Amino acid sequence: MKRLRQPAPTAVCALLANCSTRRRSVPPAWKTAEDSAALHDFRVALRRLRANQRAYRDQIGAKQDKRLRRLAHATNAARDREVQLDWLRLQRQEASQTPRANSMR
Repeated sequence: MKRLRQPAPTAVCALLANCSTRRRSVPPAWKTAEDSAALHDFRVALRRLRANQRAYRDQIGAKQDKRLRRLAHATNAARDREVQLDWLRLQRQEASQTPRANSMR
């Protein structure tokens, strides 16, 4: 109820700060490859934060959106590598399950 009495920019900043805090709480396990879903979770949280921020752009301005866009862009290469590694693992698994033809003598 307290936010309803605040000016719109103040309330929006408080809401986005809450989203940002949740985004920061995603553990950076993707740096050590301990958690294959950590990068995905981080990107999802970042996408949600950007969507909320765009919804309130009139109240807070567009400067922060540019910063978040750069941050999201910085995760693209890691995501691409993750997808490629998954594809290679699948190819390796399929190749090991395929019976090899007897070599001709």
